[in-house]
This record gives sequence, C-alpha cells and structure tokens, in this order.
Amino acid sequence: MEKKSKQNTPEKKEGKFYYKEIKTHPYDLDIRKVLNEAKIEIKKRAIHTDKQKDKPVEELERLIKTYCRQGRISYEFNPALIIKCQNNFYIMALSMALIYYDQLKIDAFLDYQAKNYKGKDDFVDVVEHNIYKIVNSNSPFKDKNTTLERIQSWVNNSRNNQQTTHSDKTRKPFIKKRLGMPAIAYIYQYLSLTDPKYAITTDNSDDIAAAYDYTSPTSGHKLRQNYTLFKKTVARISFIEGNKNSERQRNNVFKNVHAYFIDKKISGRALEKFKSDYKAFSEKKFKSDLDFIDL
Repeated sequence: MEKKSKQNTPEKKEGKFYYKEIKTHPYDLDIRKVLNEAKIEIKKRAIHTDKQKDKPVEELERLIKTYCRQGRISYEFNPALIIKCQNNFYIMALSMALIYYDQLKIDAFLDYQAKNYKGKDDFVDVVEHNIYKIVNSNSPFKDKNTTLERIQSWVNNSRNNQQTTHSDKTRKPFIKKRLGMPAIAYIYQYLSLTDPKYAITTDNSDDIAAAYDYTSPTSGHKLRQNYTLFKKTVARISFIEGNKNSERQRNNVFKNVHAYFIDKKISGRALEKFKSDYKAFSEKKFKSDLDFIDL
C-alpha cells in the first residue's frame, strides 16, 4: 500500500511556495514517523529505571533536528522525512526506527529495506554487525531483548535464504572476477552440459544477466546470443584466440571455469568438453599462463 506525502523541499510557483507530492510506502524509513511512534511507545512500554521517561524521545528529536539542520532541510514544514540508504544518516536512522518499531512487523520492515538497499555493503552484514549493536546500546526499553531476538532471527533467516534459495533462473556459478558478457555465456555453456539448470533461455536470460550487474533492456538478449553461439566449438576457440580478447581475459575465463569445476567437483561431459577445448587451444600454441591447469 502506498500513500502520498510531500517532498522535503518546497518549490516556488507564481509567487507561492508549494510541496510537490510523491508516493511513499508504509515501510519507508520516515524519521518523522519514527519520532511519532517513539512518543507513543515510550508511554506504553516499561523502560529502565535509570532513564528518565521523556529523555529518549528528546534525544531522538534532537538527533533528527541536527540531521535536518546539517542537510538544510526544513524540520517544521515537512510531513515526511524519508531517509534513503545512500544517506550517511541511514544506519543510525534505521537503528532508531527498530528500537521503537512494532516488534511483530520488524521482519516485514527489514525485508522491505533489504529489497530497496543499494549500498556498497551487504545489508544483512550491516544489520547484524552495526544496527544490532546500536539498538542494543540505545534502547531504553526493558523488553529490548525481544527486539534484538527479532533482528537476529531476521539475520539468520536471510543468511539461510542467501545460501539455499538462489532461484534456478539466477544461479550464479563460482566466478572470482567480473567478466564480460561473452565470458559469462562461455562459462554457462560448459556448465549446462552437466547441469541443465545453467542453460540460458528466453525465460531466464534477463535474470542471469542482472545477476552479474548487466541490467540494460538488451542485456539478456545479448547474453543468450553469445550462449547460443558458443555451442559451436569453432566459436569457442575463436572467442579465446580473437584479437578482441586480451591474454588476461583468456586466462581469466579458463581460471574461472577450472576453479568452478574444482570447487563443485564437476566431471562428465562438461569436464570432457573443457579438456577438448583446452587441448585445441594448446595445439595452437597460444601464449598463456595455463600451465596451472592439471588435467
């Protein structure tokens, strides 16, 4: 469910200021909403005896006002103050939100934040190693362990999902370095010989491309074209020996294919095809550092 709220910065039109309306989600990180929830929760829940009843809310409001002042954002006239993950204030704001959040909705809130997170660090790691500590140190409530248990439970479930629920459409093999799209298609061509789930099709090509950060509208189509081309031995050989591909890229492709075979203990048709291609490359006496491959 989405609702309309007003943008942080007023715009002037025909001599008058107005706020441009934008859509917001109930699970957006809105620090004004967090403050309102804090005022309600502090009256309902028991707090530690060494803390004054209103002090946590006052500290939170002071923190928000400092953020607004430093960012030159109007605190008084903004009905919503949404913090995005790119903002330096994000981790602290999310921590404060979790302290006062409805404990039964913490999972849904974190799921939404994780889905929309675009930071450079792994979101689950951020929650476990940064946000958990901030919540533990700053929560004024006697039942804070319930909140901490909810957070840790979400972390554990997310880690299990990362390990076991990679969908068949986006299975990402063991690749150490970022490779070009042809190299990815090249590796998938080998892997599909042993495991059909790695076959690149019309249905999954966009998802596989996106898994490697290729997200343009044509990325899936290009990946599928390369994959289809590499069904032919002559095309695979041409790709490796071609002038468009540097020696470093050739070796990188081989290293990643070989590393995947070792890591997953793959044998059968994929390994035999790899040996056959490697022999063909060797006979052409390409300059490379492929001596490490013990076949």
